[in-house]
Amino acid sequence: MLELRLYDAEVCSCGHHRSLTNHPEAQFAIEVETCDVCATVAKFQRIQAAEDEKQTKALGAKPDPAAARPDDGRRIAVRLTEMPDLTEDNP
Repeated sequence: MLELRLYDAEVCSCGHHRSLTNHPEAQFAIEVETCDVCATVAKFQRIQAAEDEKQTKALGAKPDPAAARPDDGRRIAVRLTEMPDLTEDNP
């Protein structure tokens, strides 16, 4: 377990180990993918943040720190409501 922690400590934020990221012969390719679900969540969060900001501004210039905020306790979850047919016959 200690070895795993030592290894993880040298993993860069890009997800690759320092022994590779600093190696002169290592080559990396940047890949960009999009996900419709992630895009929808990001859009929802922007809309929600704009509404939260409006409601927070309505509390005044110096609102009580204990006053309820619109985002207090909010948790966003994405739930698959219908499983698509993923067989090879149905692309």
